[in-house]
Amino acid sequence: MWNKLSLFSDSVSNSKSLKIDDFDRAYREMVLFAYQNRFNRVADAKLYLLIQGINLEGIVKIYSALKLGGMLEISVRDAIFSPVGCGDVANAFCQTITGDTMNPSKSCRQQSLTELSLEIETDLPKLIRINIPGHSYVMLACEKTAEGILGYIYQSNVADGMEDNSFSLAAWLMDKRSRKTNLSMHVKLLSELLSPTVFNEKKASIYRQLYIATPIIPVKTPADMQTIISYINTCPTFNFTSKRISAEQMMKNLEQIKAMAFQSSEESMQSLDEFIEISNQELYSDVLMPNQNAKNNLTSSYS
Repeated sequence: MWNKLSLFSDSVSNSKSLKIDDFDRAYREMVLFAYQNRFNRVADAKLYLLIQGINLEGIVKIYSALKLGGMLEISVRDAIFSPVGCGDVANAFCQTITGDTMNPSKSCRQQSLTELSLEIETDLPKLIRINIPGHSYVMLACEKTAEGILGYIYQSNVADGMEDNSFSLAAWLMDKRSRKTNLSMHVKLLSELLSPTVFNEKKASIYRQLYIATPIIPVKTPADMQTIISYINTCPTFNFTSKRISAEQMMKNLEQIKAMAFQSSEESMQSLDEFIEISNQELYSDVLMPNQNAKNNLTSSYS
């Protein structure tokens, strides 16, 4: 169980030697551990969803109601772990790290990629949230080198047109492209993606490189790149927000997320299947039984 593990030792957590690389390693391990164990205990499922900004109890109730109404073809157990939208993942990441979703859409000002290039070069380490047409994600810029600014990118993608290429945060973290990368080169490619003079074929190639993870499920219907690129061409908007961060505080915030998921000893022991079954029974009692009683009362009144 993850609650028996520590993201970092006391000696390290109290020091000033922590780096963004340490945070990435701890965050990556936490997400992937929670993903691998999400079907086991309530606390594991809660942690995996909480990392992405999703409340377990609420999402189980929603899908249980859909299942009860015949509007859900897969099991509730599988449905609650469907890939979460990019905006929700970006919101949750930024909220966890800074206490703010850092959503650029709150600002009406259109920004330039030149501004972003300058922003990632100063006052590091820094968290940058980026919104492009149909997608939102975050950068963690941490190291300045002769080749450019190095850092990490965190994202999921279930945008219109992604089809079976939709991917979760966990799937992205399994992809080698989620490792430390050249963010300066990323911005350069992004500028080509948003440029009106670049051919659509090249834009599609860039989009696949930047925003489509290596599939972890069979892809029967590949991404509809024409739909995706057409939307970008129609609405080539771009916004970002940024905040300076520290590895020490980020690591402490991860510990808080872990503590929230494992604060209940009952949830640390209860199976996810049992939790879902109890939710289904409560839903049946709240929805179906009153209707059945009303029907019985109506019938008896005519007897």
